[in-house]
Amino acid sequence: MTAMLVGMVILMPSGAQVPIQDDTLTLQIVLQGFNDAVTVEVDPLNNVYVLDRLQGTITKWSPGGKAQVFGGRGSIGGQFESPSDLDATTGFLFLIADTGNGRIQRLGSDLVFLESLAPDERGSVSGRGAIDHQFEAGRGNLSVSFSPIALSSSPDGRVFAVDRSGSAIYEWTSNRQQVNRLSLGVNQRFQPTDLDVFGNSMFITDDSRNRVIVADLFGNELMSFGEEVLHHPLALQVNQRFIVVLDGDRLVFFNRQGNLVRIASIPSRDAPTDFYIRGSAIYLTDRNNLYVSR
Repeated sequence: MTAMLVGMVILMPSGAQVPIQDDTLTLQIVLQGFNDAVTVEVDPLNNVYVLDRLQGTITKWSPGGKAQVFGGRGSIGGQFESPSDLDATTGFLFLIADTGNGRIQRLGSDLVFLESLAPDERGSVSGRGAIDHQFEAGRGNLSVSFSPIALSSSPDGRVFAVDRSGSAIYEWTSNRQQVNRLSLGVNQRFQPTDLDVFGNSMFITDDSRNRVIVADLFGNELMSFGEEVLHHPLALQVNQRFIVVLDGDRLVFFNRQGNLVRIASIPSRDAPTDFYIRGSAIYLTDRNNLYVSR
C-alpha cells in the first residue's frame, strides 16, 4: 500500500532516461519491545522472525499473532552474542550469524541447536582453497578470527557468509565437511553490510562504495551497480524481478540488470535496520519495532 505516487525521471549514467515510481510506504506496528532488532525474515509458512542483537534472541511471530522468544546471550549452542543475521529460507533449517562468538549456528525447525560452523585459524590465509572447520556439539570453536555479519544459503544447501573484515566470503559445502574462502578480486577489500544468494549468483551490499556487488558462487565478480543512486546501503533482498536495497530511510528497487525502477520512502521514527518482502507485504524493523506495509 502506498500513500503517495509521483512520477519521476532519473538520468542514468548511459544517458537514457528511465521513468521510476517514487512513493511512501504506509506502516503499521505489529510487534514492539525490542532492544536492538537488526534482522527480519519470513519463512515459507509466513512465520516472521526478528533477531535482537542486544538481547541475543530470536522472536517468532506466527500468522495467528502468537509471539515466542528463543535464545539469549551466551556461548553454548542456542545462545548468541551480538548476532547480526538470520536465514530462514527453508522454514525447517535456520542459520544465525553469531558474530560475537565467531561462528554460524544451525538450528532445526523448532529453533533447537544442531551445530556450529566456523573456519579454523587458517581462515585468514589468502587465496581460494579448502579450509578445515571444527565444532563441538553445543559450542563451536569460538574462532576469534571469524566475525560473520551476513549469511545466506543456496538452493543446494551450501552456506555463504561474509566476514566483518570484508576481505573474503566463506562457503561451506552442503555436507559441511569443507569450507572454501572466496576472494572477490585480488587484494580487493570492501565494507559488506548484507549478503543474499539467489540462483547461481550472490549479491552483496558494499557500504564503502555505495553499491551492490554481483558475483558467481565461486567468488568471481560479475558486475556492480548503484553507486550513482545509493547513499548508505544496509540490507538487500533478491527475487525473480527485483534487487531491493535498504538505503537509509528508503527502499530502492533495481531490476535484475541493475537499472533503477522504484524508490519507496520509509516514514519510520527511528532508522530502519532491515526489511523482508513477502508477496504484497513489506516487513521492516527499526531498533525497537516490527512494522508491516501492505
